[in-house]
Amino acid sequence: MSIRRAIPEDLKAILRIETKSFARDAWNRDQFLDYLAQPKRTVFLVATINGIVIAYAIGWHTATRAEIDSIAVSPAERDKGVAIMLLRRVLNALRRRGLPAVSLNVRLDNHSAIRLYQKLGFERTRRISGYYEDGSPALRMRRTL
Repeated sequence: MSIRRAIPEDLKAILRIETKSFARDAWNRDQFLDYLAQPKRTVFLVATINGIVIAYAIGWHTATRAEIDSIAVSPAERDKGVAIMLLRRVLNALRRRGLPAVSLNVRLDNHSAIRLYQKLGFERTRRISGYYEDGSPALRMRRTL
């Protein structure tokens, strides 16, 4: 497996992973294009096996604040450590850019994602009611870099 910066040619595979991972909350092509268009504010990485995109992760930042905006792994490649490797690379890139901490939002009922984030040192900071379009709550998590 290798990890590299995402490019526009990866979008077809990213969108397929996105739809399989998030169904009702899946982002559209334009949202991913917005991240690709901002390389100075975005850490947008893909994991590949034999050149095939199997996962992606996106970190975004301003001068003082960083967020993990999305991560998804192809269902066939889950539980193999791909997400941890991708997130570590994003976190290291954000640290090198001088950010002091990073935050994220995750569905309150997404227990596997919450466990993953906790393994990487994220701590729960608060619950956000009605965060998702369907009214579901999110959990806000944060860690220092």
